Amino acid sequence: EMLRSLVGSEMCIRDRGYPYSDMKELINAATPSRATSLYAASTLASFFSNFEYDYSDKYYLSASFRYDGSSRFGKDHRWAPFWSVGGKYRITQEEFMQSTSHWLSDLTIHASYGAVGNQDIGFYAAKGLYKYGSPYNSQAGSVPYQLENPDLKWETVNKFDIGFSAYLWNRLSLDIDYYNQYTKDMIFNVPMSRTSGFSYITKNIGAMRNTGIEAMIKAHIMDTHDFGWNVTFSYTYNKNKIVRMATDDPITTNYNIQKEGEAVNSFYLPEWAGVDPETGEGLWYTNGKGTPTTTDINEAHQVVLGQAAPKYYGALGMNFTYKGFDLDFSFNYSGGNKVFNRGFQYDMHAGSYLLGPVSRYVYENRWKEEGDIAKVPQFVWGGNKGAVQRTSRFLMDGDYVRLKNITLGYNFTKNLCSKIHMDNLRIYVSADNLFTLTKDNFIGFDPQAGATGFVQWAYPVATTIMFGINIGL
Repeated sequence: EMLRSLVGSEMCIRDRGYPYSDMKELINAATPSRATSLYAASTLASFFSNFEYDYSDKYYLSASFRYDGSSRFGKDHRWAPFWSVGGKYRITQEEFMQSTSHWLSDLTIHASYGAVGNQDIGFYAAKGLYKYGSPYNSQAGSVPYQLENPDLKWETVNKFDIGFSAYLWNRLSLDIDYYNQYTKDMIFNVPMSRTSGFSYITKNIGAMRNTGIEAMIKAHIMDTHDFGWNVTFSYTYNKNKIVRMATDDPITTNYNIQKEGEAVNSFYLPEWAGVDPETGEGLWYTNGKGTPTTTDINEAHQVVLGQAAPKYYGALGMNFTYKGFDLDFSFNYSGGNKVFNRGFQYDMHAGSYLLGPVSRYVYENRWKEEGDIAKVPQFVWGGNKGAVQRTSRFLMDGDYVRLKNITLGYNFTKNLCSKIHMDNLRIYVSADNLFTLTKDNFIGFDPQAGATGFVQWAYPVATTIMFGINIGL
């Protein structure tokens, strides 16, 4: 009786009209239900080898070779070789360094060079595809969905790294590396004219270079019987630049540009010049900052206005111990990039939406009368010209410093634990994401964004406070 009730209910899946008898994924039905399903798969096969050599704890050599095949690429380009070589030299093992042993415990220099492949693309990016689930007169049908590119092949990254590691005064460790990373046969979705019936095709289009410095410092600042203080600091600086494109023409979208000499996913927008104090209308530079301004957005040319990826990032952590107490906290930071808030095109409108939201920022910073130095144009029913168009008005600095975690704990003494028949007992309180500091021009909950630099109604990073007890028996 229950089975008959379920079959007759409104929640029953009622997909009908499959194009073929063996294509039973719900998404392909001519008359789909509210439920859906799909299936996708790819295959990766690899052969690899590795060699390592150590002589007298002074000289180190390593080498590796692998041969990878992926079903995601064109039929004649699925297999590709990748390799690496590296070496390290411990200078402090030399006799002439013995006089420095009282302050320099260890010093090594190292270098490596190698190539790796990237197959992080769609499962069927190289294939010509048809899409089912497109009914005509309630009958199952299909439409062309993706153009074939049999020449699509592995994206290859060649990386050179050189650096040194040192341990000084038995308290301070220092690691610094310089890297030069060259990426060729970059994989991009290249826009196409919509008259072709397709919006893009996936291609290998050019080359990109990343150069930078990575540093790590660990210090035991104080280590006595009762008190300890340790510090860890990391810093990475990266310079990104496209060095070659498949053609002389850049690839542009509504927001970004891929162009020789610029960083990947650089923002490409008309530049906002503020609000006209006399009229309350929005102003744009006609061709970037320093050029004449205009109230007609159609007269403002797009210009490169920063990159989506951070130029630098890292972390700072500290640990304190005093008798049975311990205190740990860690910060992370990032900066040098821009963030575009697409949600603000709606949230920060200037009258475009009659019953739309009006935030406190908009209410307090809107233009009201002649002479106002405002950040938001005058509210006009129906919108104030191009105030909500995609321009740098919604582009902000992505720099931030965040207190990622802080933990305070107490470890009870061994004597007390033995009296209550325990091996150890610890109580603690921990808090995550207590605060985030941003640039003055950032408006929103969280400046962290993906590779394209977009945020849109992002949920605030939750602050979590946790109390705990660890018991060992």
